Amino acid sequence: MSAAPLPAPHHDDVLADAPDGLRTVCHSPRIRPYERMHDDLRRQLLRLMLQALDLDASEAHKCATFAAMAEHALCRCESHLALEEALFHAPLRARAPRALMAVDLDHEQLQQSLATLRDTLQRLRDARTSDQAEAIARELRLRLSLFVADGLAHMVEEESTLTRAWWAHFSDDEIRACLHAGAQQAPHALG
Repeated sequence: MSAAPLPAPHHDDVLADAPDGLRTVCHSPRIRPYERMHDDLRRQLLRLMLQALDLDASEAHKCATFAAMAEHALCRCESHLALEEALFHAPLRARAPRALMAVDLDHEQLQQSLATLRDTLQRLRDARTSDQAEAIARELRLRLSLFVADGLAHMVEEESTLTRAWWAHFSDDEIRACLHAGAQQAPHALG
């Protein structure tokens, strides 16, 4: 089964220098299924990164407060991955299973990073000295930097490559119906 051609943007010159597809996606009048959900997650990840950079790990109560807040953010990231799988990837996989091969691997790696971050947070909570806490906080900042960078790059990939896969296999009405169903299930993410 051949894929439908990608829609042309309003202006032919828009694609002149956009081999990566970002300009196509950003300037198209088509529905972008990942946009709202990803923008919310981007805000959260960047806030978490800034808070990690501002953490004074010499005080145990500040470490505990940060660890609790970070755990909440990691739970939201995990929920995001599960929600994305159920609402976006399952329907796309039904029509274009190969479109998700690289994204599935990314999701596995992000899950592994979440587990590593949780372990590092627990070690921060358990630190016995301020020197130990400072070293663990430094490690946490670096691990969190990698996680945020990987997550941001992953979202760009989904918003460019997978959005175009959606467009090739779904009409805007079908995408809108998926988004509406998602908003019913997860109004906090899509409502």
